[in-house]
Amino acid sequence: MFVFLSQGLDNRWLVKVSSVKAASHLVAVGIYLYNRQIFIRFYDDVLAEEYREYQDYEEMENQLWESTKKQVQPVDLVGLNQESS
Repeated sequence: MFVFLSQGLDNRWLVKVSSVKAASHLVAVGIYLYNRQIFIRFYDDVLAEEYREYQDYEEMENQLWESTKKQVQPVDLVGLNQESS
């Protein structure tokens, strides 16, 4: 079983523990390093959350693309090439 420790995006740790009980205890209590509490989460929860954030990003990007396509008039490149000849 894996648990995930994080102090921001630049400082992430993946810890393998021997049992579900140990993992649950770490998630419930956290750990202290250098007088700072480190919050621990289940790795699967972190992956699920990041995937949802990615899906939200993709949806917003698609909405932006669709709204942009409606505002931009298509250009007839074939007609432009014939006129310049």
